[in-house]
Amino acid sequence: MILVDSSVWIDHFRHDDPALSELLDKRQVLWTRNKRLRAIASRMSLDANQDH
Repeated sequence: MILVDSSVWIDHFRHDDPALSELLDKRQVLWTRNKRLRAIASRMSLDANQDH
């Protein structure tokens, strides 16, 4: 699952993003307004990037 920030949604609605469209078609997208969840997801993303 991919957590998509509201700013990404806005960009997607203005200019179609083929990668996001594909994820949506595969039902692999989550969205939240909750700042705490976004912070956790961001931290998880940073931790995952440090492993590479």
